[in-house]
Amino acid sequence: MKRLMTGTIACALGIAAYAVCGAQDAAPKADEQKVPEQKSILQKMDANGDGQVSQVELIACREVWFKEMDTDKDGKLSADEINAGADKDYAGMDANKDGVVVLEEYVVYFAGKDAP
Repeated sequence: MKRLMTGTIACALGIAAYAVCGAQDAAPKADEQKVPEQKSILQKMDANGDGQVSQVELIACREVWFKEMDTDKDGKLSADEINAGADKDYAGMDANKDGVVVLEEYVVYFAGKDAP
């Protein structure tokens, strides 16, 4: 349950941080590694490519995620399935696979590589 709450809070904070910080232009630090190009969650959810996520697109995406996490296909998510999903999300955020998620990787994961 803790991982589910942590993941939910992290997702909400990521989206909120993007919305609040969207107008700010932060220069990357010299010691930060470049993150490989990848689609953000928002880009993956935007099925018609119009730059916005509709309610229909959001619901469709959540259904796909639920089915992916429900590995035993019983229509329910166990704690183990939720934890495995959280681990997969973390691995997805760690774009350079160094075992650490830095701010740039986190923002790219949620908002895309072109996020300010």
